[in-house]
Amino acid sequence: MFGSSTHTMDQKGRLFAPARFQEKLGDTVYVTIYEVEGRRCLIVFSEEGWKAFSEKVGAVSYKNKGSAIAVIGLAAQLELDSQKRFLLPQALRDYAGLKRDVVFVGHGGHAEIWDSDTWNGFLAAALASPSLANLFEELAP
Repeated sequence: MFGSSTHTMDQKGRLFAPARFQEKLGDTVYVTIYEVEGRRCLIVFSEEGWKAFSEKVGAVSYKNKGSAIAVIGLAAQLELDSQKRFLLPQALRDYAGLKRDVVFVGHGGHAEIWDSDTWNGFLAAALASPSLANLFEELAP
């Protein structure tokens, strides 16, 4: 999965799965809390991706067990309805600060759901960072 798309979450917390990600994610998605560089978002997996991720979470060191329990404890298995929407639980929406406008971001084997304002701030900082040039040097053909 790659790219990003902006979507509107309805008042009940229902959200459309982006068409570009639907085939990879399937009809059942797994969503839990996530954080990138101090900014909160949600992480979304297919069933296969969730299995691999939850195994990694289960193997974390003792000093991170509390956080691992929170990641698994707040996780939700969500079924897409006939309109390809899923209902995000309130606890997940609250954690990521999701309001009305959200951004789905593809990131290889998973997707992330960001509040639009949080994503825009993160993206602006990432594009202005000197580490972007370092990344390009590392990726140069």
